[in-house]
Amino acid sequence: MAIAVATTRQSLANTYATLGTWIGVCTGDPGTTSTPANEASGGSPAYARQQTTWTAGSGGVSNGSAVTINVAAATYYLLLQPPVTR
Repeated sequence: MAIAVATTRQSLANTYATLGTWIGVCTGDPGTTSTPANEASGGSPAYARQQTTWTAGSGGVSNGSAVTINVAAATYYLLLQPPVTR
């Protein structure tokens, strides 16, 4: 069932956007930790996670900035990575 209250939809979308700012890919199940299992490697140029910036949206939508991820030919799964503290 869809969420009927527009402010609730947007509040949830904004919350989901705070859960991750890094986009990456995996060749299998990434697991549930902040260090994903099966993360892609190789490629030319070499694979690396890419950071996205989320913007506040409306109607239950938050948009991330476009990213380009370089990977070698394989089968991949999308991975949204939580912020990494360095």
